[in-house]
Amino acid sequence: KKGSIGVKPGDRVAAGQALGLVGYSGWTEYPHVHIGVRKDGGVVDPFQGGAAMAACGPSVGALWTDEALRGLAYADSVPYAIGFAPGPPAAERLRNGDYGAQSLPADSPALVLWVEMYWPRAGDRMDMSVTGPDGEILFSQTKTIEKSQARRFDFTGKRLTGSAWPSGAYRGVVTVTAPNGPARTLDAHIVLNP
Repeated sequence: KKGSIGVKPGDRVAAGQALGLVGYSGWTEYPHVHIGVRKDGGVVDPFQGGAAMAACGPSVGALWTDEALRGLAYADSVPYAIGFAPGPPAAERLRNGDYGAQSLPADSPALVLWVEMYWPRAGDRMDMSVTGPDGEILFSQTKTIEKSQARRFDFTGKRLTGSAWPSGAYRGVVTVTAPNGPARTLDAHIVLNP
């Protein structure tokens, strides 16, 4: 965050000392912090303890203490926003807060589940499903992410085929699973009113 940096080049810092705040500055698309670590005259990845960008995630040579690693809770693919829309959503409108409704009209032309996530990796599996008021799966989709990205926006849905969707509560679930890693799940609820 602009103006939040509390240290300057050459300062010695202590464990736990605040260096600055995460925020938007420069050409960033989302709030994050960029940190570079130098050790023994070279840039290193503090999660690996070796050359920077060798791989992501903690390893045996990590420079962090055990306590710091627990606090960092490093994760790759992280879905962080999920919701419903009455038709194909646009990422720009999502980021403007246009898809935050807790209910939709039962005659909405479509029911669409959307998700936004950080750091999806090639090979991750993404499962998306919507359950209707009767507890039955209304629609679902599974896809394998083809390329690694800093951020991904995706959606799946179904068009209205009758005059109205059944009234009641719907649940959407998105699970992202790394090939050899944990599954991360988010869910959302919406009510369709007559």
